[in-house]
Amino acid sequence: MAYHLSVNKNTLTLQLTETVDMSQTNQIKEALNNEPKSGIDKLIVDGAMIQYLDSSAVALLIFAKRLAADHGMTCQFSASEEAFKVIQMAGLQPVLNVEKISSQATNEHTEMDSNDLNLDDLDLDLSALDALDTKTLDTSSPEPVKSDQSETQSSNKDIDIPDIKPGNFS
Repeated sequence: MAYHLSVNKNTLTLQLTETVDMSQTNQIKEALNNEPKSGIDKLIVDGAMIQYLDSSAVALLIFAKRLAADHGMTCQFSASEEAFKVIQMAGLQPVLNVEKISSQATNEHTEMDSNDLNLDDLDLDLSALDALDTKTLDTSSPEPVKSDQSETQSSNKDIDIPDIKPGNFS
């Protein structure tokens, strides 16, 4: 399941994981709506483990913010880099005030930080580049191929190609 809803003291937490799309958003909204709100003063939407979300999931985030406001709760959002990009593209980052969680912080399988990459560790044999003929690297455009229309028309005798002129669409 793409979500988990829990209550701890005065905080309601909605954890979203993996793929959050239209197939789950109505169920998640219903679960949020049906959760007792008495004594709850904070809603946390944790999307740090989201791998994909669609527009209905973005609408779910807006729903959660509105639900929190209607019940006098503060609302706090966090999102994976992937989810954050979608929220940002939708122009909702300022509205939702989402905290971006780096994938390195959420992905336990990351073996190396990109800052740890050392290009000296790469073993590349570039000696073959010296042997390349510079003519093979010529990127200038070739001469255009001129064709004789009569040859083209005679080779396409079986195909009826209408003569279309600009502005003539009948």
